[in-house]
Amino acid sequence: MKNIFCILISLILNILHAQQPVQYSLYFLNPTAFNPAAAGTENSLVFTGGFRQQWSGFEGAPQTQVITVHLPVYYLSSGVGLKIENDLLGARRMTQVQLQWSVGQKMAGGILSVGAGGGLAQLAIDFTKLRTPDGEYGSSFNHNDNNLNVPALNATAPILEAGVYFKNERLSLGVGATQLTESKFRLQEEKLTNWQTKRSLFAHFSTGITLFGNLKCHPTVLLKSDLTQHQADFSLYGQYDENILLGASYRGYSTKATDAVVFFAGFKLNPQWRLNYAYDWTLSPLRTVQTGSHEIILQYNLGQSFGRGKLPPIIYNPRF
Repeated sequence: MKNIFCILISLILNILHAQQPVQYSLYFLNPTAFNPAAAGTENSLVFTGGFRQQWSGFEGAPQTQVITVHLPVYYLSSGVGLKIENDLLGARRMTQVQLQWSVGQKMAGGILSVGAGGGLAQLAIDFTKLRTPDGEYGSSFNHNDNNLNVPALNATAPILEAGVYFKNERLSLGVGATQLTESKFRLQEEKLTNWQTKRSLFAHFSTGITLFGNLKCHPTVLLKSDLTQHQADFSLYGQYDENILLGASYRGYSTKATDAVVFFAGFKLNPQWRLNYAYDWTLSPLRTVQTGSHEIILQYNLGQSFGRGKLPPIIYNPRF
């Protein structure tokens, strides 16, 4: 039965290495999720909450929740942010909490910033989500394997990210790197159950083109790579009056890399709150065992400068 344990854990770890960075279809709405240098560049307090269910109907498919908050710090020509990300994949859970800091410089009608993020990540494996050929899963729950009838394994390790980001009224672009330290998670003594993160690179480009009136067109691209595997998202969406958003994406750069076509829409609930939704229509062979992916983002933007210095001194009316 120990062989079964080895096989199961090996399968889990292989799946983890196949998709380490979290996949986001609405990446252009929340660049701080993959580039800490974007923190504070909106010149406003921005909160983003997201949920993604990948490959619906496929047991053990990825499920992700993310929260990011960032705002500028004008005194220091910088920005600060917080990112909390919880990613489920089969029997494993990866939870990350990190603080972000960016330093900016005005340039070409915009701001060029350099940033870093650091924090902790916890990796956990829940053995109750595994099944063995000889297990009993009816009225009782027993793997019939002492190696599997144990509490969930978990380990914590530091994480570090960095990036460069430029933004002005017409375009935004940046390069970010996650898991820079390639931290090791030691779940237990056996080397088989130790796991190491893999460094990933992200390059993002987006621009806005006014078609007529209040209607704008936004082409945007996201390139992802761990220097072994590569992927690309090509998106195009229209936005009317900075309110209604409608567009589509294609994920893939070759026949072998083809993954999905994404359709998305969004609108403002009020001047500060925006709701966005994306549906991934899978094109890869996985389309036969699932019904697509769903992603929802709720975003709050204060819409004005936040904490810009002290108020001017009181000037008393000379008539009094």
